[in-house]
Amino acid sequence: MLATWQEVLDGADRRGFARTRLVAHMEWALEKREGVSDLLEYEARFNLVLRTNKDAVVCTYDLSKFSADIIMDVLRTHPMIIVGGILQENPFFTPPEQFLRDLIDRRRGSTIEKHR
Repeated sequence: MLATWQEVLDGADRRGFARTRLVAHMEWALEKREGVSDLLEYEARFNLVLRTNKDAVVCTYDLSKFSADIIMDVLRTHPMIIVGGILQENPFFTPPEQFLRDLIDRRRGSTIEKHR
């Protein structure tokens, strides 16, 4: 999916569009489908796609449908957030490389706990 977004954003640029706006409704992550468990990795890696362009991308989460722990991790993957209708720098943002390392460490830790 990340390669598809890269193609869409790069393709728009090649066709002469100065900026592309992308709004992603994240409720798909609540469905029982393949890849949903990788949401946090997907969100972190999406930042790597965005490093090569300056398009506006907004991920929308219905806070009444996602658990607090998921939202806290999602916050860590977004450099900017909209709170109360105001766009601002996100103090919880963790660069994708660090977040992915943290995620791997967390997965290793939970695997170790399961085997105890």
